Amino acid sequence: MSDVKSLLLACSLILLVLGVTSCSNNVQQASGPILSSNTASSTTETTTVAPITTQSSKSVPEPTATEATTYEAPAIEYVEPYIVDCQPGMGPIETFWSDGTQTGWSDYCQAVHDESLRGEVEANTAVCETDLCVYPNGASYPNPNYRVVPTPSPWVQGQLDWQNCLDAGNTQEYCRMTLN
Repeated sequence: MSDVKSLLLACSLILLVLGVTSCSNNVQQASGPILSSNTASSTTETTTVAPITTQSSKSVPEPTATEATTYEAPAIEYVEPYIVDCQPGMGPIETFWSDGTQTGWSDYCQAVHDESLRGEVEANTAVCETDLCVYPNGASYPNPNYRVVPTPSPWVQGQLDWQNCLDAGNTQEYCRMTLN
């Protein structure tokens, strides 16, 4: 593996050197004629090439000492995490935050938990006003605290009313007139 790395490093250095030399602004060729011979024919040909000088039409200004480039890192802004969700139900209070953390108790989730608890109590508390206790969803059961007072027959009730009238200090004639 280290042989491959060293080979890649050597190749990249060679390409870098070749790229730098070919991209320089003042390239000069040899001032003398370049001779080439063609050995395929019996006669020798001589070719003369004029020296080539290349200059870029655009000149890149060199940075001066007064033009210092500085890098300013972007300011890191701290965003305070906020509550995303709370543990549903009647279990322990868990708070889920926007930064992905999960903690236990928080004021907000305690309030949500208390509201859920109130709702559960209301849903599971029956109203017992008559001989039946009725839940908010309509279910009912017999009221265990309801006592039925037996009502006497009309003759017995009449006897009770007569005696109560006399016990109140009324005369028999007054009680006859009011009870009949």
